[in-house]
Amino acid sequence: MKIKSYGHFTPYQGDVAAYAFFRNEHGHDWYDLQRGKVAGIGKLVELGPKGAFVKSPHAVWLVVDPEGRVINVEVDPSRIVPRDKTVLGIDGASPGDFSAGMIFQGGQILPAPPAPPAPYYINKETPWMRMTDEEAEAVDVAYNAASVRFRQSYNSAVSLRPDTALWDEWRTILVGVLGEPRTDQLLERE
Repeated sequence: MKIKSYGHFTPYQGDVAAYAFFRNEHGHDWYDLQRGKVAGIGKLVELGPKGAFVKSPHAVWLVVDPEGRVINVEVDPSRIVPRDKTVLGIDGASPGDFSAGMIFQGGQILPAPPAPPAPYYINKETPWMRMTDEEAEAVDVAYNAASVRFRQSYNSAVSLRPDTALWDEWRTILVGVLGEPRTDQLLERE
């Protein structure tokens, strides 16, 4: 697989105010590159008489955001709008070899990192239902001693989610009364 970078393109004011223009760090206009108007670089796209895509010099085109993530896979570079993006031409590969989320780093296309696990939710009554009567009575005492702000937030919630302050405060109360291992059991996924 061979990767050719056409650079990172940023917007600039062209000669027609109603159109968006983009140029790379070498000062090359994206649309001039497509039409073959940049010395030493052939046409990037050949269109038919009615403007339909015919061919380009690369099998695949990738659009990469400033963080290096592939955001678009194309065959027709005339469909690319490279606002604040890097454009790559790829040979020796097919469009199916790439997908959004892959990473362009060190001149290579790397697999997409795994998505972070989605936070889970549990119904707020789930921990109560999992407690013994004795545990529930002890937790109720600690709950009623908690701040009004916490109790009002807890009372208005439908569910609990681990990436929230409400979860953290609820967990602190449970750990204080029942210990960490039991709290983890009470707050497990449903």
